[in-house]
Amino acid sequence: MNLDVTAYYDGFHGDLNETYLVGRVAESSRDLVQKTYESLMSAIEYCAPNKMYREVGNIISNIVEPAGYSVVRSYTGHGIGRIFH
Repeated sequence: MNLDVTAYYDGFHGDLNETYLVGRVAESSRDLVQKTYESLMSAIEYCAPNKMYREVGNIISNIVEPAGYSVVRSYTGHGIGRIFH
């Protein structure tokens, strides 16, 4: 199940989501959710003042690609700021 929540305040959108495994889930799906979560947490941990924004993508790629997954290489935005999606 994917829970997607959006807040809209003073002309700005903020979007977030979380994936929950419900019932009997295939091991391949469990692995996908685990790897993407691991990559997200690693990318967040990296973030700090004076860090290179472009490195976030490398951190994610270095975790998911060895597991056989791919990433979207172009940033298109997703629910942050004045324009939503």
